[in-house]
Amino acid sequence: MGLATPPIAICTRCKTPISNAILINDRCGKRFDGVRCNGVYRSALNYADWKKCAACAGSGLHAKKRCEECQGTGWQYIGDGTAR
Repeated sequence: MGLATPPIAICTRCKTPISNAILINDRCGKRFDGVRCNGVYRSALNYADWKKCAACAGSGLHAKKRCEECQGTGWQYIGDGTAR
């Protein structure tokens, strides 16, 4: 479930990570209580901006369920919040 390499973009608002380059600069598709997020996926290609998720040890699973800390990617964004 976890990714071998870090995601390549992240939502500027809800911090949802993605690995599909086609979605960079598009509006985030995540919904919260039926309302779509207002953020935009921005490139986050700097490897130093990511770390393996400590909660799931990079597996994307925690207690046999999708890890909520990394949203199942196995990575956590630790950049300065200026994903481009």
